[in-house]
Amino acid sequence: MRANFEIDVKKIIALSTLRQLGVIIMTLSLGLVELTFLHLLVHALFKSLLFLCAGVYIHNRVDIQDVRNLGGFADSLPLTSVYFLRCSLSLCGFPFISGFYSKDLILENYLIGEGINFYWLNLVIVGTLCTFMYSLRVCINLFKKNLENTMVIVIKESKIMYYSIGVLFFLSLLRGSLYVILFINPIIVILRIGFKLIILIVGGFLGLARYFLITSKRLKSAGPTKNKIMITYLGTMWFTPLLRVNPFVQILKYGGRMVKNLDQGWIEELGGQGGINKIFSLLPNFDS
Repeated sequence: MRANFEIDVKKIIALSTLRQLGVIIMTLSLGLVELTFLHLLVHALFKSLLFLCAGVYIHNRVDIQDVRNLGGFADSLPLTSVYFLRCSLSLCGFPFISGFYSKDLILENYLIGEGINFYWLNLVIVGTLCTFMYSLRVCINLFKKNLENTMVIVIKESKIMYYSIGVLFFLSLLRGSLYVILFINPIIVILRIGFKLIILIVGGFLGLARYFLITSKRLKSAGPTKNKIMITYLGTMWFTPLLRVNPFVQILKYGGRMVKNLDQGWIEELGGQGGINKIFSLLPNFDS
């Protein structure tokens, strides 16, 4: 849910990694150790490719990571955009791409698992829908949005980056099916087509609903104070950085004052360095 309101493209990908770690732990709870390891390997491939593509976008916009100031990459960086889009589809579990072979099996085993209550089942479905929604949001911001009044700086993509992301692209494209064929025992799960399409259909409706909610007149007509509080709340991951960072910042500031006043102050003056300087000042000046 935090990734749906985050504005830093690298933080969105990092929060997506946390989501997939939750999927891995959830799969372990079902006792599917091999399937867990399969999802770990497949996820590592396309998530590393996502970070590389995000780095290309950031460097081509003078190190800007705010998704509100990024866009138009479908025209300026077409190959990188193809790689990023395909990895985002793999993250969502799009059929016949590497992420599909692990994620689809995990969801199907969870739907037919014994001892799974309705509460946890809803959490799994909502988490999967959130993955679809923030992936759709990032792709719309990076590819579809037109930057009319923003300075656009496009640096020519280097061949080294093309080779690196190209190798990861083909590995992430093929390894999911290869791993299933070579290492995973055949698992046959028969579900109705409605269950298969529920994530895609509901995720699409929620993505559109979220888009119209953010751009609605009600949000625009809200007062400046209320609007600022809402934007700050949604854009700072529910104020969690304030709770996580502020206590340590105060400790670091106190440590800085201690270093300045003691290590570089009285201790320096009364200690070894200060003593040596005092001795040299008392010695006769042989140069004169």
